[in-house]
Amino acid sequence: YTSGNVLDNLSILIIIGFMMGYMLSKLRKKQPLSGTKDNKFTIIMPTYNDCESITETLDSITEQTYPNWELLISDDGSTDDTKKIVNNYIKEHKEERIKYYYHSNQDQLNAILNVLDNATGDYIHILHSDDKFHNKYVLEKVIVLFLIVT
Repeated sequence: YTSGNVLDNLSILIIIGFMMGYMLSKLRKKQPLSGTKDNKFTIIMPTYNDCESITETLDSITEQTYPNWELLISDDGSTDDTKKIVNNYIKEHKEERIKYYYHSNQDQLNAILNVLDNATGDYIHILHSDDKFHNKYVLEKVIVLFLIVT
């Protein structure tokens, strides 16, 4: 079990991760920093042989109360049932916001770089396939924070 302080620190790290991804995406696009309720999140999920944990991670994303997001799953050559589980999840949930990309095993950084050009969001966050959001309000809290900061 984890204490409240550990979870608070985890939430702060997630928010900082979104802020860094947002700033990097704006630098890459050479756009000014700003936040609105229409901003879109791109979540990049590198994965490799995580068929046992990826469904829980997908649930933590699809349950978010903030609806304007996309998920780019970059499968780095999994040899287990990851591809089957992800494709079944997308089909069962009729989730058009999730895109799955499979490529040969290169490494985690290249898995991220392979899908980065497909990102259409204003904010970019990397969430590994064996991690999950703390609760269903994470994206909503992040967007509110950006509205306050900008």
